[in-house]
Amino acid sequence: MVNPDWAAYAELCGARGSSVTTREQLDEAMAALFAAEGPALLCVEQDAELL
Repeated sequence: MVNPDWAAYAELCGARGSSVTTREQLDEAMAALFAAEGPALLCVEQDAELL
């Protein structure tokens, strides 16, 4: 089973949607998330193999 693109789904619902796949992207994405006006969703891709 594959998860949907949650960031795209948020955009379709009228919110700001973004996603990150690496730790290096997280700080900038979090800053944009908190600066957004209105609802926003940040999808953080996780890898169970990374501890």
